[in-house]
Amino acid sequence: AGWQDWSSFGRVDVGISSVDSPDITVDINTKDTWHVSAGLQHKFSPDWLLSTGLAYDSSMFDDEDRTVTIPIGEVWRWGLGAQYAWNSDVTLGVAYELAYAGNLPVDQERGPLAGRIAGEYGDTALHYLACSVQWKL
Repeated sequence: AGWQDWSSFGRVDVGISSVDSPDITVDINTKDTWHVSAGLQHKFSPDWLLSTGLAYDSSMFDDEDRTVTIPIGEVWRWGLGAQYAWNSDVTLGVAYELAYAGNLPVDQERGPLAGRIAGEYGDTALHYLACSVQWKL
């Protein structure tokens, strides 16, 4: 389990080099987030190790504060991996992870010159594939 202090990240100070210009603080309304995860490993034989895990990350934005520049929402992650001991010095591994964020609506007013952006990032997901070689010296 963990927690991140994203609310401090969302307040950005912007300064202008001038005697009579004030500093401006822009707040993009980020929220603190938390995550929780659990995993399992099972050694099927002396040569094979299988791993799996599930994780949840809360969103740093409410739906009304999400922008097209940072389209982030809550994320569910699931992973599966395997390691094979080729010999006593070399282990080969492969792993897959799915990070699923679902539908991310955006409704952003960008001022009179830029206009409004409204829509949805639909069925968003990231897929990761990793391969590894461990060599003991």
